[in-house]
Amino acid sequence: MRITTLTSNDFNHCSSVSVVSDGFVVAYYAGESECHHTQSVFLSYVKNGELVDTIKIGDNTGNPVIWIEQDSIVMLYSKFENDGSIREVSDRWKYCSLWIQRYGIIGRKLYWRSIATKFTTQKHLLGRCTPIYHDGRMLIPLYDELHRKCVIYGMDGHISTYGADMIQPTIWSSLGFLNSLSRNFHSQITVARHNRSLDGFDWGDEEYTNIPNINSSLLVNTCDAGTYIIYNQSLDSYRRNLRVGVLEGLNIVRSTPLNIHYGSYPSASSQGNRTVISYTSRDHTITVVECTTNSIFGQ
Repeated sequence: MRITTLTSNDFNHCSSVSVVSDGFVVAYYAGESECHHTQSVFLSYVKNGELVDTIKIGDNTGNPVIWIEQDSIVMLYSKFENDGSIREVSDRWKYCSLWIQRYGIIGRKLYWRSIATKFTTQKHLLGRCTPIYHDGRMLIPLYDELHRKCVIYGMDGHISTYGADMIQPTIWSSLGFLNSLSRNFHSQITVARHNRSLDGFDWGDEEYTNIPNINSSLLVNTCDAGTYIIYNQSLDSYRRNLRVGVLEGLNIVRSTPLNIHYGSYPSASSQGNRTVISYTSRDHTITVVECTTNSIFGQ
């Protein structure tokens, strides 16, 4: 296991990580404080445990989501537009535009492969978890911060909206079905809610799981070895005891701690027996854990 800590300002948060051949890339936002005008998305390249390059995307940006598409790093990120009712600084998240850009790696350097373009004209959308492919189509989990709903997009536009007081969906395929778990947001519900769909259009009625969730982001990922979940095993809203567990159906059958003191906004990427997990630590730095996939599954 190898642990890397990344920081670009006083407040570093909301990371998204992807495995590359000789290390990983991780995007996150950083600023003097959350939603401060200095807040910017950063993209970092860590090669064999060494931070070799970081690029800054631009002020008033946040919530990056990255994934690898052929030889490109694809990033979705949000820009504060400040075109609504902003009573407190966190309300800036409700009024964002969503952008997409592609990057590459040459040697030890990151570079822009395309200019940033607006991903959609729909307002209030943010990203958190990584897209998946289902039946040959990419599905991108987003959420509407203003209306507290989960939103699914394809590369060609809106597919579905579902849920109430639910944001930051994480989606995965199993036995021909799509599955979704979400963060409870301004809700009295204390367990994660599950929705199921055949095609991403109709998500049916939600069902309660036994997975604790009190206003915490969570992440489900599938790999060759199976399906794993990263979540907070906490009975209150403090995001302690961040764990990675093996998911069978909707049951966690084995779990190990990542950080018993605090960990939030997890992201993960697996490639063969390599897994990289990132999260926000208590001191608002980004922690990245490189481990074997087999260790998650007890193999």
